[in-house]
Amino acid sequence: MAFMELMTDKDLYPPVAAWHLMPRLVGEDRPLPWLSAEDLGAIAARAFGDPTTYVGRELGLAADVRTLAQCREVWRRVTGRAPRRIPMPVWLFERFVGPDLTRMWHWLASHDVEADVTQTRSICPDADTVETFVRRRT
Repeated sequence: MAFMELMTDKDLYPPVAAWHLMPRLVGEDRPLPWLSAEDLGAIAARAFGDPTTYVGRELGLAADVRTLAQCREVWRRVTGRAPRRIPMPVWLFERFVGPDLTRMWHWLASHDVEADVTQTRSICPDADTVETFVRRRT
């Protein structure tokens, strides 16, 4: 699962990360599960508030499943422009943020991630889709 904040949060360098390197390493057309950090927090609060229901359960969380090409199209539709991209070599990006993100993106390129949007929505009915998230955050 990828956090939607990768597309908008300036601290995560979206022009380099989500809009340049992630598509290069994961692929533009690979479906990815997405969840906002805020929705994850709401789900965690619910789980802590009702431990008998959630302890021991494995949850594949996602509020939306979209390719990066679809996310880019959502961005265009919502903002009226393409997301900004800043080209940067992987090695330089890793010097700034470490290798964990690129390692995860390489893994996502060849491994399917099972996530059930209906399961997430049963826990957090108002969880953001990529479109609602981009509308709120831009």
